[in-house]
Amino acid sequence: MKIHVMTAVGPNQYRVIVHVPTPAGNNSAGFAYSACAVASGMNVTELGDGGVSPGLGQTTTTERNAIIAGTVLEGSLLFTDDPADSNAQRSAKLDQQAAQLGAGIVEDFQRRFKWFGATRP
Repeated sequence: MKIHVMTAVGPNQYRVIVHVPTPAGNNSAGFAYSACAVASGMNVTELGDGGVSPGLGQTTTTERNAIIAGTVLEGSLLFTDDPADSNAQRSAKLDQQAAQLGAGIVEDFQRRFKWFGATRP
């Protein structure tokens, strides 16, 4: 999982982009989950391509290519920063929220694409 903190959207609130690996294996219709991501158009990112040394609001070319190939999924969350938190507390909260989102992205993706691509004669 990779976390990208973006701009503030309100007082002490930040938009965060989370990248998680696409589930391995095939769906119930026999198609690779990565192929489902590509065929459904979910293989996009809002982050710019920063090459090997990405800047602010960018991702690496490798990570971007993984999204395009359907092997990484993207989601976002709003993170509320408590100014009273230490950096360690803030990081722990962000990691915990991102992990929850990542698990939800994968669970939702598998549910939505369980039979994606199935055809009948």
